[in-house]
Amino acid sequence: MAQGKGIFVCALLAFSLLVPAAARSDDSEVADCPGYADHLRNARAYLERSDRASALDELKRAEEALHGCEAAQASETALAACVTSSPTG
Repeated sequence: MAQGKGIFVCALLAFSLLVPAAARSDDSEVADCPGYADHLRNARAYLERSDRASALDELKRAEEALHGCEAAQASETALAACVTSSPTG
């Protein structure tokens, strides 16, 4: 029972840290990462139904989606830097 309570506390903490970031629709990282927001909405729905395990899974997926979007953004930024810094003969 204590382990279940610990999981719930971790999920709630993660949820409380992730939701404010998703709520800022003007934040370009979140706006460019719809999967992240979708997973957060799913996690919230699971928590409303007291399905903690599924909520925690969705939070993990949200984090993975955000990291994926950040990696894609970094690649685009690096490519843009290469293009703008290459000599145009």
